[in-house]
Amino acid sequence: MSYSIVLVGMRGSGKSTIAEILGKRLNLRVIDTDARNNYRPSSSSSKAFRDKESAVLKGIGTDIPTVIATGGGTILRKENRRRLRELGTVFCLTAPDSVLYDRIGEDPGRPLLTKASDMREDLRNLAKRRTPLYREVADRTIATKGRRPIEVAEEIARIYRQGKQGSSPRRKLVAKLAAA
Repeated sequence: MSYSIVLVGMRGSGKSTIAEILGKRLNLRVIDTDARNNYRPSSSSSKAFRDKESAVLKGIGTDIPTVIATGGGTILRKENRRRLRELGTVFCLTAPDSVLYDRIGEDPGRPLLTKASDMREDLRNLAKRRTPLYREVADRTIATKGRRPIEVAEEIARIYRQGKQGSSPRRKLVAKLAAA
């Protein structure tokens, strides 16, 4: 099993940007699940999109260390949360709703995902539903407010270098069970 870095968090938390920086810094391949899923707003039903997202996760091998940037809703399915933990150490990138809004604004390329009237309300609604799931899956939580992506990437890279293969109790248990 490889030691990969998995990034989860709300839209606008910096997952894709930070994954690219980490890939270059650590000389690791980068997989952006939204890109692999050919994410296009309104291009398919929510269920079809989530099915494809799950298939993308299942298709990621554990043989090569990788930086994986996930879509914000990847954690909604229990099977995906289990798979994320199998793939590597999960880092949840966080920022207050106001910061997320400042980063993404009213981007027409990002559809509202709840019955909200605007993006601010949509982000609040999503955070309320998703935050407990991010906490459930995360080995580490990294705050991004007031930090440049390179600073966040450097912190994750430092943790990666220090901890490779099994620094978290969950990873040790997974490795132990896999060996049994």
